Amino acid sequence: PASPAPQPRTGPVLFVGRLMPRKGCDVLAQAAAPFLRACPDATLEMVGADTPTAPERGSMQAWMIRQLPDDVRPRVRFRGEVSSADVSAALLRSRFVVVPSILENFANTALDPMAVGRAVVYAGGTGLDEVVGDAGVRVNPLTPQNLAAALIDLYNDPGRAGALAAAGLQRIASLFSPARTTHERIGMYQRIIDEYNAA
Repeated sequence: PASPAPQPRTGPVLFVGRLMPRKGCDVLAQAAAPFLRACPDATLEMVGADTPTAPERGSMQAWMIRQLPDDVRPRVRFRGEVSSADVSAALLRSRFVVVPSILENFANTALDPMAVGRAVVYAGGTGLDEVVGDAGVRVNPLTPQNLAAALIDLYNDPGRAGALAAAGLQRIASLFSPARTTHERIGMYQRIIDEYNAA
């Protein structure tokens, strides 16, 4: 597999996705302060459209900002919805990626960072387990305390982040290559046809 893209030592921790509780944004907002206080040079970048899904209704972005104490608020950047090219640039600029979604089947938000050599901190007990596996940092149960601890540990251990990035590239190459995916899908369709003909 390809080598990971060099990880910027000053890159932000990146979230990509719509801002909503289903994506774990409420937990991430509450984990942000302890993470940022423990890692004084860290920043958090949120890429994705706002939604009216806040716990108290209304803007999720506004709710998240209200959870941030004054001392850390300037270190959390909300970029809104951006182009695919800008997402790719943000991934390459990031130190690693956080995917705290509580409902995921097959998440490109995890595959995309793995494909460019970025470690992933993710919510366990979801479809992300199948996608990321041991090539990322699994957080289960997903709580603000557990997520903050995982972010702090990985931020302070660049060697581990690099090893997970390499493992993610290997996992992409071995499990999610176009040839393998096509072969498995053809096999699934053939089983459906065989079952139909046998009925």
